[in-house]
Amino acid sequence: MLAFAGQLGAETTKKGMRLPCRIVTQYGIRPLEDVATDKALWSVGMKKKKVKEVMASSGASAVPTAWSDYDNRLANGVNFKFYKMYAIAHYSSNGNEAYLVEVPATENATLPMGLRPAKTFYALITGSYLNLDRMYNSTTDGVPDQYYAPTDFYPGKMVDCRILSHEAIQVDFDLEGVNEWRKYVDDWTQSQMVDYSKSYNWPSILADDDRRALFAEYFPYYSCYTEAKFSVAGTTYYIVRISADNNYSMPSDMVPYDDDIFMVVSEDGLDLTRGYNEDLDGSPYDLTNPEEEEEETEEAPDVSPGDKLDCRIVDRGDLHSTPNLENEREALSEFFGDSELEQVIEYSTEANWPEGINTLGERGDNDDYFKYYTTHAVAKLSSDNLYILEITPEDNQHMPLEMRPDQTIYFVIGAGGVKFDRCYDPEEDGEVYSDKVAPAKEETVPARPKGDVKRPIPTIEKKNDERKK
Repeated sequence: MLAFAGQLGAETTKKGMRLPCRIVTQYGIRPLEDVATDKALWSVGMKKKKVKEVMASSGASAVPTAWSDYDNRLANGVNFKFYKMYAIAHYSSNGNEAYLVEVPATENATLPMGLRPAKTFYALITGSYLNLDRMYNSTTDGVPDQYYAPTDFYPGKMVDCRILSHEAIQVDFDLEGVNEWRKYVDDWTQSQMVDYSKSYNWPSILADDDRRALFAEYFPYYSCYTEAKFSVAGTTYYIVRISADNNYSMPSDMVPYDDDIFMVVSEDGLDLTRGYNEDLDGSPYDLTNPEEEEEETEEAPDVSPGDKLDCRIVDRGDLHSTPNLENEREALSEFFGDSELEQVIEYSTEANWPEGINTLGERGDNDDYFKYYTTHAVAKLSSDNLYILEITPEDNQHMPLEMRPDQTIYFVIGAGGVKFDRCYDPEEDGEVYSDKVAPAKEETVPARPKGDVKRPIPTIEKKNDERKK
């Protein structure tokens, strides 16, 4: 007597019972050689003639190409549900169930070549991957499209790729007007592709024509892959998935927010031979952000005695907190009288500055506010390319209390830390409120693995935040 388990029910224990069934997924197909290996298990109670038939009609030489090896089974995973077959034996070994199925040639004669059996064959299916409720029905289940070779682009296949040209991206393509691509993905993924191929769901750089062009050299650095394709008017297009998880090194305004996004890209704009590889292609951190303001190179101006040149601090890192101006008395005597020079020497050191900037730690906490000082260059030490800036109480009542001087103080600063186009302007640089406390330090971004990053790319958010201040 044949002993079928679980789903087959008591009536299936009848000798010679053939139960209609369907394969859930190709992953349940056991290696073809297992039919011979497990012969002693599935052949219990079976007539010798039937056992001989099974042995002669299994193995690679007996099955269609789609069943012949792992790669072919993977390529045709979407097609196995279209087979008409019968479970004819069941066994369990070490807790693993398996069914011996018979796939009749006559009942599968309409399948495409590569799927169609030349003769009836037999195979083993893992129990949990076999539905024993009914057989395939073309009315309810549809029909197979074609046999897929492992080298074909088949449903479920994901091909790593690189986007070579931003101009090949079809922005807001109407995927709902095309059906060919749908066979490659399930219903849920179809809806995601329709929604997230719209530019209003893309990061801001990708959604804007001009900014896509500006960031053109970044696109080959995306980690992405194709999931579906279709043709229109002789041109082949691929639907490319881009996720946030795999693209953290890209500029922030090119990384998807929460959900993966999709792009319709013409074939001529893709490299389908491989995906982005940092060892081969380098890192996007090596590129220059095209929206990062370029530093204007300007010749450091001279300062004549009596001058008060409008200027503003652009890099606090060039500030000297404990300059030794005693050694510069002779050079500075050109610019200041004796009593004024004593004031410059005394109030150019951090010890005599307001409490919000009189230590390195305090200056670090208040770093973002230095650009708001109203400053004038009153002297220049040409030998060291250093300027002396005057900061008066009258001009700086807008500063936070802890940074506001009670009397005139002086900054000795390198030429690279000061810009001579104008003084602080609240309309250009943002308002500063006198009761505003110093901003907290920004969290330090955790160090990336050694050798992974050379330098960070300033993000668009950061620039915008700075402009608002």
